[in-house]
Order: sequence, then C-alpha cells, then structure tokens
Amino acid sequence: MKIKHLCEAENIRLIVTLLPSKIDVNPAFRNYVQELHHLDDETINTNAHLSNALSNWLNEENIEYLNLQPALERATEKVFWDQDLHINTNAHSIIGKLLYKNISPLSH
Repeated sequence: MKIKHLCEAENIRLIVTLLPSKIDVNPAFRNYVQELHHLDDETINTNAHLSNALSNWLNEENIEYLNLQPALERATEKVFWDQDLHINTNAHSIIGKLLYKNISPLSH
C-alpha cells in the first residue's frame, strides 16, 4: 500500500477516518429508505458490511483508524441535513472535537 509506506518513510502518522452514511446513523431514515425502495435487510446493510470489511482490513494492515459512527449515533442533535445525505455543521463540530481529542500533533 503506497500511502502507508510513504507515511512510514516520512515518519507521518496515518489515520483513516470511517464516516458512516445517514442510513447507518439515523434509524428512521434507514426504515424510510428500506420501505420506499423495498430493500431487504442484506441490501440495506451494505454500507455496514463494507465498513466492517474495511475495519478488518485496516486492522490486518496495522493502519490506525477512527470510526466516527459511535460519536454520531450518540449525538443529541441532527447530524445530517434533512434535504440530502451530507453531514451538517453539528456533525462537523462533533467530528472536529473527536479528531482533536484523539489526534495529538506530537503523538506518533
């Protein structure tokens, strides 16, 4: 993996962030999409399966990662815009604080 080797050679800390989809964080939206498009459970869980596969691969490759899903699920305010699938300013604030807490500029 080229980026991993480049980071190691340059003494750069590589951290991958896993950003969940609105379907993975918002159960009401998940149910709405599943019913609207007549999706079975396997299909609606595709993002979760891909995220798990990526997490497993990152672990195998000894690549540090930060899964943002638990923090977004704990949010007391909406973290996605109502009009589309993008994270909103609340999510950006949560993610920024989480990154600041977990990524120290001097830690490698």
